[in-house]
This record gives sequence, structure tokens and C-alpha cells, in this order.
Amino acid sequence: MLKINHLTITTLKGRKLLEDFSFVLEKGDKIALIGEEGNGKSTLLKIMAGIDVDSYVTFSGSVDCDERIGYLPQKLNAKEMEKSVIDYIDEDLDYNHLYTLIPSIDIDVSLIDDRKMKTLSGGERVRIMLLKILYEDPDILLLDEPSNDLDLKTLIWLEEFMIATRLPMIFISHDETLLSNCANGILHLEQLKRKSEPHMSYAGTDYQTYSEERLAYIKRNNMIAAKQRSELKKQMDKWRQIYQKVEYRQTTISRQDPHGGRKRRCMPSKPRRRSLRIRRKIFWRPMNRKKRSISSLMRFISIPIK
Repeated sequence: MLKINHLTITTLKGRKLLEDFSFVLEKGDKIALIGEEGNGKSTLLKIMAGIDVDSYVTFSGSVDCDERIGYLPQKLNAKEMEKSVIDYIDEDLDYNHLYTLIPSIDIDVSLIDDRKMKTLSGGERVRIMLLKILYEDPDILLLDEPSNDLDLKTLIWLEEFMIATRLPMIFISHDETLLSNCANGILHLEQLKRKSEPHMSYAGTDYQTYSEERLAYIKRNNMIAAKQRSELKKQMDKWRQIYQKVEYRQTTISRQDPHGGRKRRCMPSKPRRRSLRIRRKIFWRPMNRKKRSISSLMRFISIPIK
């Protein structure tokens, strides 16, 4: 059983590829690890396999496994490519054990000789690499993009091999047919918020179902987001109208019209004058005249403004 405990992976430049990830690989699991290029899938698989990655990332947490792991890399290094097929499999090759595995790999026995690994085709090389893994009698398979550079015949064989094997596995692939036919669980590694926030999700279902559910989820979220944008636009338009009205009334305030844009009933606009008329009330009571009303005693005095 492979158990991952609170694993966090960070590049040497400080970018997090994975944060606080925990997972258990059970018997019968065939988990597809999917995600965009550069999200850290191969790095995660190497850490699971115990491959040294200190040259480009640091990680915290742990990977516990008390079983043998068979790891298939994307490609061989230069040293391995220079080896002969026999030396690559095992320098002390047990031919009896090897020949019991050949039927499951469906490989041409004539390939197992002194020819170098670099002379093989992509399909032949993958078969030899898988033969080496099975020769070591693993309990778990970790396959990093095994379908790369394969011809159709080898690709069909690989798919049949992955379906038939009883070994639990985690594999990386971008081949949707391989994913749909082989995976019974999905690990999706994403980088959100402009690749600043890692997110890992798990679905215990096949790839086809996962893709349909995810597409429906994205469509539903897009509809909600569109509705929210529409409501926000309406609210912003309303606030913009209020702002324009306030701004207009503020710009129309003047000395002659201190109330600005307020509406006044039955008060026609008057031309601006260079003086203010200050209304003063003068009261007097002539001796030999009748008492006059206050309104008849109003006088206006014009005082020029300097």
C-alpha cells in the first residue's frame, strides 16, 4: 500500500506545485494523474518512486510504502541509452525468470541481445522498459506517460496490458482513449490564480464520467458568474447615474443660485446682476394719515458690490 502524508512540493524559486496532499493507493486502483504541462505531475510521481528531485524542488511530508515500486520514466538518461538490452534489464540476467514474463509483454525475443537501447524504436524501448520493471517483481506500478512516441500497435498492446494487470498503478497520460479505458480513479493536479495556488482533486470514477461532471460544473459556474456580472453592471449603471446627478448639481451652484440644481416652483430664472438688493423694512406712522399696511411700507435699497 502506498500512502502519501501531507505532501507539499515547492520549486527552488518558491512556487508551490502541491500543498498538503494526502492519498492512499489501494489494491485494484488504477489512478490517472492528469493536469496541464508544468503542473508538477512527473515530479510528484518521482517523489512517490523515491527518485531524487533535490536539484529543482524541495518537499515536506512523507511517502510511506512497504511494497516494491516499479517506476517507468518518460525517457531514459544518456547512460541508460548506451547500455545493451541485456545489461539494461539486469547484468546478471536470469533467463528462466525472464522467459516467463515475455508472453505478458508480447515482445520479440530476438530484441534481448547486445544491441544498445538507443537503437530501439519507441515502441520496442517501452516494451523492454516494462519487461525490466516486471522482471523486478513489483507490487505497484508508477508509469510516467507510457504512451509517448508509440505506434498504434504498441499503443493497443499497452492499453490491453494496463487493463489486464492486477497491480495497482498511478499513471500519467494525455491520451483520452487510454484514460477512458484504463483508469478507475482520477487525480487532477491544477494551478489556479495564474499558477500561484496549487489544487489537487480526487474522483473515484472513470475518466469519461469525470470529464462530463467537470464540464457540467464549469458550465454551471459560468452561468452563475454571468448572472453576477449582469447584476453588478446594473448596479454600477445605477450608481453612475446617481453620481452624474450629484456632480451636475454641484457644478450648478453659484452665488446667485446657492441651492444649485434644486427645483423651485413658480420661480422663473433671473438674469445675473452686479449688485445685491438688500431688503430693508422701514416703518413709520404719519401723523395725519390712516394706518398703512406693512407691505406698503417696504422699500428697496440698491447697494453696489465692490
